[in-house]
Amino acid sequence: MERSISFTHAPVMQISREGGLLASNKAGKIFFEENQNTGFITETIRNVFAGGLSGEFEFENKQRTWLFTYQVSDSGIVDLIGMDISARVVQWKEMQFRHDRNHFILQHLQAGILIISAQGIIEFANDAFCNLFDLVMKPEIIIGSNFQSFTDKLFTYFENPSSFKELIEQCKETNDLLFDHKLNTANGKIYKVDFIPFNTENAPGGNTWQFQDITALTRANEIFEIAEKQFRSCINQLNMGLLEVDLQGKVDYVNDSFCLLTGYEQQELLKKSAADLLLTDSSVKRMQSIQENRTHGVGHTYELELKCKNGESRVFLISGVPKLDISGNICGSIGIHVAVSDPTSIKTKVGDHYKDVEEVKDPYRMLNINKLAKIKERTIDAMILAESGLIAEDVYVLKSHIRNLQQSLKATYQIISR
Repeated sequence: MERSISFTHAPVMQISREGGLLASNKAGKIFFEENQNTGFITETIRNVFAGGLSGEFEFENKQRTWLFTYQVSDSGIVDLIGMDISARVVQWKEMQFRHDRNHFILQHLQAGILIISAQGIIEFANDAFCNLFDLVMKPEIIIGSNFQSFTDKLFTYFENPSSFKELIEQCKETNDLLFDHKLNTANGKIYKVDFIPFNTENAPGGNTWQFQDITALTRANEIFEIAEKQFRSCINQLNMGLLEVDLQGKVDYVNDSFCLLTGYEQQELLKKSAADLLLTDSSVKRMQSIQENRTHGVGHTYELELKCKNGESRVFLISGVPKLDISGNICGSIGIHVAVSDPTSIKTKVGDHYKDVEEVKDPYRMLNINKLAKIKERTIDAMILAESGLIAEDVYVLKSHIRNLQQSLKATYQIISR
């Protein structure tokens, strides 16, 4: 035996029924001597004579794992060949940990998850999936089912069952990623559907379906969009210019009234530096001081001279407030503008009080206060409805929109209350 295995570094041994070493290669002799008192002999005899004439068993010692294959001769002599599988065991444990972690995460997601094998068998489903489709069963019962036959239970859940069936066929045929596909359910909800295929060596390796109930978010967004349109429409009707800029001072949004007041087209202002286009030499320093305080969350109502497109300057009464992102951090400014001088007839300078200007004795007489009050009331109602209809995971996004809308309303009232 020793002659035939002398070229291998794996421990090879012949052991008697009583556990004595009969023959071995060099690696086998070293292993035997190091493990005589570690339970190796006892473990070998127990596994060998309980497991039949041939087989394999694992032996762990000193944080190492060995896999031994054995064969028992008619005379009871045991031939053993060992292999160090420690690295494989560590790798397997790491993979098992990742698998268990991912399984835990998927199981506790609010989105409904369904994982399908390449053979069309359901390999995973979570509680959220069962809840979304009102299935009175645990995910464990679904696992192992044929996906094609199981979808019959899902078709009738949608307002248009054929649309979901077509979606499944389309994804099966193209095997392409699909995100944000919306379907209406029979009970009036809106589900967002995502399809994620897994490919192995250019061959299909299964796929994942994700379902999310976005009814509350969709309704809340619709309410917010209506409120925002009402607010901006109101500002337009009151001949107020609305200008929104980012932290770099570039224009994010500008309304029609602001364009009429300054002579610019929207495309001439959007994504451009507001300071470069609109500030006069005399208003640059004042605006820098105001902007510095704005970065600390301070709102202002002030007069400022701005350049119109035709080169003339015009004095505006401006109420500016910070614009906030979804985390509540300042991401820019919102400014409501009312013209208090007409460049075609007067040359009012910053600081002059508009009550002394003959052509504009009362620049706020034109403001329809009742209309603005009504729009404010409707907007607040809309915001309350939006906040009450939010789902927890999307609350920050919509609340940031609502905060900005409230800031804009506040700026408007600061102007008309002066």
